[in-house]
Amino acid sequence: MYLGLVLIVMIVSGSYILLSLRNAEYEKTREQLSVYAKKITEQVVLSYDEADFQSGFNDFIKNNFNSELEGNILDNRGNVLATSSTSQIDEFNTSLVISAMNGNDIFSTSEKDSDRKEWIAYAYPVKINEDVKYIVYTRTDATNVTESIVSTIRTILIAVFLSLLLTAIMGYAFANSLTIPILSLTGKAKELAEGKLNQRMTVHSEDEIG
Repeated sequence: MYLGLVLIVMIVSGSYILLSLRNAEYEKTREQLSVYAKKITEQVVLSYDEADFQSGFNDFIKNNFNSELEGNILDNRGNVLATSSTSQIDEFNTSLVISAMNGNDIFSTSEKDSDRKEWIAYAYPVKINEDVKYIVYTRTDATNVTESIVSTIRTILIAVFLSLLLTAIMGYAFANSLTIPILSLTGKAKELAEGKLNQRMTVHSEDEIG
């Protein structure tokens, strides 16, 4: 009963902690990507001509270097005009980019590229005269967030195991404190019933069992 109770409590509290951490990690990542996208918009898209986006982006990266974040400037058809990526990408056709083409800034916790690598991404539409002219598409490797969550799961599992182990030890000791006197009393009562009237018992406590 004790083990079951502790297990239930640890599962419930562990799940709550895990979900809270997951939401906090995604919210923090969303904020980082959103701020990064808006900086790119202000310092590159609205400050340079389209033909100079890449050179302007290179200058922006020097002043705002963040190895964990990748930035891309796309036209309203998803074609790449400037990027901080070292790999060659000609266009993006993800669901986020398509939503941004319709004027919606949107965040996703699970975007996969052609290599099946998973990203956390944010697409921000840049409107000129109420029309979407460009899209700033920022993303970061989902591995960082996943590793943090996996590390938390590992910690929770260790805590559950230690809690169950301590509960088992304490429960065993507590159960023995109840059962051993009762078993001794039962044995002595049996011997009395058989006519052995010279039985003596040592009383170790003054509670109900004693």
